[in-house]
Amino acid sequence: MPNLELKDGRIFYEIYGGRGRWIVLIHGAWASHEWWKEQIPVLSMRYRVLALDVRGHGRSSRLRRPSSVKKFSDDLHELLTYLNVKEAAFMGWSMGGLISLQYTVDHPDVVRALVLIASRAHRRRGGYDPLKEYLGKLAETMAFSLSSPFEFFTALDNREYYMKEFRREVEDMFTEKASEELIDWAMRAIQVNSPEDIVNVFLSLKNFDLSDKLSKIKIPTLVIAGGRDRMVPLFLTEKLREIPSSEMVVFPDAGHYLLLEEPEKVNACLVSFLQKAYPPSA
Repeated sequence: MPNLELKDGRIFYEIYGGRGRWIVLIHGAWASHEWWKEQIPVLSMRYRVLALDVRGHGRSSRLRRPSSVKKFSDDLHELLTYLNVKEAAFMGWSMGGLISLQYTVDHPDVVRALVLIASRAHRRRGGYDPLKEYLGKLAETMAFSLSSPFEFFTALDNREYYMKEFRREVEDMFTEKASEELIDWAMRAIQVNSPEDIVNVFLSLKNFDLSDKLSKIKIPTLVIAGGRDRMVPLFLTEKLREIPSSEMVVFPDAGHYLLLEEPEKVNACLVSFLQKAYPPSA
């Protein structure tokens, strides 16, 4: 299996397509590289596509304690250095957008184009915070605190209730158009991650704020948002337009999981943007 062994962990990755310029795909929280399954066949026809599992997700090392977006970016840089990737277009969905932004700030010489899907750069301040509300709901209904042991999650008597509540939250990331089969797939994919990973990933993201750096990003940027996204509300995604050379596409009837629910529309936007901003042949 393609893994990069780090001094404190392991990063799993896949490469699709054997030629062309590089595209780096970075998934959202509690997901994995497999969540790009609708985009990879299209992109890999003309590009070399790198899709990884962020630490604490999928087949990469577990996240035993809270980390940071900066650390995730550093992991990515080790991987790109190992693969000798000198330049690439970055596509980040949700948490992947945060990591892509951090990497762009840290290594502007590598990133040639940027796609941010259902993501943000501004720290949540006031108003509705679905992640905080969800964790708070778990704390109240399941009688645990973020500092307590995680055995509660896996106790047989609690697991059925936990999974029922978690499924309800996952369903809210889709719209009513999503099939039961698609929701079932998302549930199975999320359960690859341990409860400990899920909480530690949340804690790793909650203080992220790169809003003061947006005006300094000069590369072509595409922002894609779902008008019915509960996890990253539209007003937060719209703030990414502070990137000077950005353009934005909103799918009014899409939710947070628009990669899976609206793949044809998303793919059409990606191909159109790349043709202008990052054509297959430099």
